[in-house]
Amino acid sequence: MIYLFYTGIVFYLFSIIVFQFYDKIKSALLFLFLGCLFYAVYVCNLDKFLYFWDEEFHALVAKHLMKHPLTPMLYLNPVFDVDYKRWDINQLWLHKQPLFMWQMVLSMKIFGVNQLAVRLPSAFMFALLVVPIYRMGKIVINKTVGYYASLFFSLSYFLHELATGFFATDHNDFAFMFYITCSFWAFMEYEYSKNRKWLILIGVFSGCAILVKWLVGLLIYAGWTISVLLNKEKRKALRSYLDVGISLLFTTIFALPWQIFTWIRYPAESWYEYSYARSHFTKALDGHDGDSLYQFNAMNELYGHGQNDAVKSPYIPGIIILFIAFLFLRIKNNSIRICLIFTIILVYFFYTFAETKMLGYCLIICFIGYLAIGSAIEYLFSFILKKIHLNKIVFASITTILLFAACYEFGGYDLIRRNHIDSLKDPNSFQYITSEDTKYMKLVGEKLKSKDYVVFNWRRRECIAAMFYGNYTAYDSIPDESKFVKLKSQNIKMAFNDNGQLPEYIKKDTSVIRIKAPF
Repeated sequence: MIYLFYTGIVFYLFSIIVFQFYDKIKSALLFLFLGCLFYAVYVCNLDKFLYFWDEEFHALVAKHLMKHPLTPMLYLNPVFDVDYKRWDINQLWLHKQPLFMWQMVLSMKIFGVNQLAVRLPSAFMFALLVVPIYRMGKIVINKTVGYYASLFFSLSYFLHELATGFFATDHNDFAFMFYITCSFWAFMEYEYSKNRKWLILIGVFSGCAILVKWLVGLLIYAGWTISVLLNKEKRKALRSYLDVGISLLFTTIFALPWQIFTWIRYPAESWYEYSYARSHFTKALDGHDGDSLYQFNAMNELYGHGQNDAVKSPYIPGIIILFIAFLFLRIKNNSIRICLIFTIILVYFFYTFAETKMLGYCLIICFIGYLAIGSAIEYLFSFILKKIHLNKIVFASITTILLFAACYEFGGYDLIRRNHIDSLKDPNSFQYITSEDTKYMKLVGEKLKSKDYVVFNWRRRECIAAMFYGNYTAYDSIPDESKFVKLKSQNIKMAFNDNGQLPEYIKKDTSVIRIKAPF
């Protein structure tokens, strides 16, 4: 599907040229949307397997939601005891709010049960965001800032990798970022136009954010409320509080029914998950720890190509912070400026002091960083044009070439190629091993010709992906002899991946199927 890549690049070229030379913003944004979409789908389709953390869990639960839309499940028919305090082996799966998985359900109903269909909602949301980010840039400064911000956002290396499942929490973080960003966009549109229809959209987007990743979805209300309290006229006006209340009402309408439903139907599991979510602040869960500069250094990932060098370079974080400070100086609307300043302080303060550290936590406000990048580029180009009196066509040509070069470097295609194409040539790489094992998972399903089997002895954690591809129950362990006898007495059909290390009680039993495993 290399044609997707080249088509995307052509659309990017058209977008930049149309904007730089003809100033036709609608056409430029349409081409930018298409360029981002084609490129994102191309990257999402490079890996023919699901990633270990956490994509395969999200994908499997979404697959089961196709038949049971109100009952998120990891294991449909577990044969081992389940523990609702273990999200990685449980049957009922309330570990994440369901909206982003419902989006996967819709995609898989249209495009089939496969890894690309799992990723397409993230790719589509990615492309859609070029319009809200453009609008935010235009509202706070001008349309050129908006276009440059949306252009560089659409090429973000980190976001393209996140949409493939390459980084942990993948589509969950992507959907969360999408709805948070849209809630701030709706707020800015309201501040700009004073049209109260935007209050409904603020509430809807915030409610959707809650249905992806719980209460941080209320983030817009923190910055909005502070902007009201710090404005003398708004602070005294009842309408200001009524407007916040109207939006909150729609947030509640969208987010609360699912919470009530799970509280009533699954009380123990629900309250445990809410407690687990709160414990992210007090405990470093699942080994995700870090020092007080973790989120500062993570800017190398969010806005650059940091990867393993994220803690070594202070340059990108420092530059982004300077750009953001400059952006705030240029924003004329005081309510929007206060809202954004308080939001960025709150998010970084909260996640700096939270014991659990993850790269994607501060991603939810990356739109501010991209607005800052767009502002800096626009100001630089305007400054040069004022100092050097060039013909507009010549200046547009020079800036277009500079943008092409910056876009290529910013997009990190060389890294994407290394991670998803070149790695498949290395038999020792994760990508190569997982790709080969995924082919085997599908073959096992074809060999068994029945959904009633339980297949044991998968490579560690690959049982989750095996259930996604193979339509059977799978475990990465082997039942001990007593459990084996019990399963036989229950007429459970069993198959084993034979890696040459199966115990004798299984080898001697001719009633079970043994399949030669490639691992």
